[in-house]
Amino acid sequence: MFLAILNGIEKKKTGDDVFMSSYLDDTGFVVSGCEFPGELNAAMDLDSITSIIDNNNNVIFASLLDRDPNINDVISVPPNNFSPGRLDKVLDMLHRHRRQYIRAIFFKFNIPYCKIPDRIRSYVDSELFPSLKPLLFNGKSPSGSSVSVYRYRELLNLFVLNLYESYRCRVFLAVRRNAGFYSDSENKKLIIKPNHRLFSITMMNKVIDALISKDLVFQKKGFIDPDTGIGLVSRYYARNDLLKEIQRMYHDGRMPILDDVVENIIRASDERVLVRDTKRKGERRGRAIPNILEGVAFPEKTKQGKLARLKRIKGEIDEINKFLRETEIILVNPQTFNDCVYAALLYVQSRFLLKLKGTHDGHRQYLMLDECKRVHRVFNDASITMGGRLYGRFQQFNWKTRLNFLMNGEQVELIDISSSHVRMLYHMCGFDFKDDAYQFLFEPGVDTDIRCKIVRKINKKLFQTIINARSFDSAVRSALGSIKGVLKKNNRKDIADQFNSLKHAEEWICRFAEFHEKVKEYFYTGQGIFLQYIESEIIKNSMLELWRNHKVPSLPVHDELIVPFSKRELAKGIIEKNYRQQKELKGFEVELTFKRDEMI
Repeated sequence: MFLAILNGIEKKKTGDDVFMSSYLDDTGFVVSGCEFPGELNAAMDLDSITSIIDNNNNVIFASLLDRDPNINDVISVPPNNFSPGRLDKVLDMLHRHRRQYIRAIFFKFNIPYCKIPDRIRSYVDSELFPSLKPLLFNGKSPSGSSVSVYRYRELLNLFVLNLYESYRCRVFLAVRRNAGFYSDSENKKLIIKPNHRLFSITMMNKVIDALISKDLVFQKKGFIDPDTGIGLVSRYYARNDLLKEIQRMYHDGRMPILDDVVENIIRASDERVLVRDTKRKGERRGRAIPNILEGVAFPEKTKQGKLARLKRIKGEIDEINKFLRETEIILVNPQTFNDCVYAALLYVQSRFLLKLKGTHDGHRQYLMLDECKRVHRVFNDASITMGGRLYGRFQQFNWKTRLNFLMNGEQVELIDISSSHVRMLYHMCGFDFKDDAYQFLFEPGVDTDIRCKIVRKINKKLFQTIINARSFDSAVRSALGSIKGVLKKNNRKDIADQFNSLKHAEEWICRFAEFHEKVKEYFYTGQGIFLQYIESEIIKNSMLELWRNHKVPSLPVHDELIVPFSKRELAKGIIEKNYRQQKELKGFEVELTFKRDEMI
């Protein structure tokens, strides 16, 4: 029955007349089903104004954004051909993105006083604490042996060490100043016993206020959005004399990295490694697990083995981010409407993109700052061997825009693992697979181009649904939404409306599953999250080998690696080798594609 509906797809003029926006994951960008006339581009002179215009110079969207996008309202001027409903969606996108305006590391309470470096203790005890003492004790002079004196001195040492870490990582320090957090019994359980006495809202506020009054830290106050109940924790950064002292500590090169001396830092979810629990009903994604050692499944049985694995994983992320900081990456000419908006927002925030003088082949160019290139790993299902993909802000750009990146002044190549999850499943089952995994229900050269394109996209979505769903019923429900979503995004709402029954989705998904009968044992088992782990290990190992042995930088995008064009054959060989070395894949060969070759 669903085939009769599918046969209603005809070639319809798209692209030239109508721009269909797409979904950008993990950034809050959703402009669902919006249509914009003309081929859009962004006017990138964004010192204070962000505007989007079409080829006829008609204003589609204009907003006044201050350099601090968290505080000021967006002032929008909708044109006559831009309905209020569509404008609301764009504004909602901007507001949601603005909540992510500053990235930060959370204050670490789990650092024993004995592990604080001598350099910091010497500075705090001899200079900083005496100068703040009158403010901490309201002008009184407590006795030198007072318990409160020792407690405030320890907390001040801990605060300076956290500020040092924020400077080393080039991010803000997030510190909670709400009493509810400090009185919560579950939070207190995560704090090591020697520091329980420092876990006090009164002490923390006094230390912060004293540092602010001496103009030694910069504060960005947190807030809560009254409409959504979502907010940001207050952010801090050292400044003036304290910043100069921290810079001296950093450049001396004698300060240890906390991971090497403090077990409690290694075991925590942080800005490098995040582990999420299994997603529950009603949740968009699983909750973050703060203590990785206690709440996460490991292949290792001993505590020492788990710590060694975590230290290795975090060390690899540090190494990748280090060589990315040393690599010049320039964004040239965003190719889609969403990319124009995303680049504009990153530029306005001043921490991700820097507008360069001059042009590249007549196009505006932006330098990616460290925060835009930074990557982190996210594991899922409360397991260190599930998920594990590397994520970064640059991944939100469309592949056509990523193809315009310049890496150390050179054009890049996008190396893609073709139908990665399909081939991995076949290889895990001991079968080689060379065919097009998604060529089902259409025949290239016989059916229209638009039908081939739409049906292939649906089949790709359905395969991901089949391997990620944990039951047949949930797969069918998800499949129906995927089918309708692809049709609507390709401007075929008329066909999408006819897919109004779960039976239509069930028939399609069953027939597609029969097409891949050899790997059916993995269907409806949630195996997709494990395939992501294998995929992430291949990409991560390839990145490290390229840098360690050849000094070739690279950027990860899930099953894709971005490398300098001149090194694409070298990178291809390394990816192929790392694929063969994954024991689950039984030595089979991988099929890789070059995006530039596909465009010819």
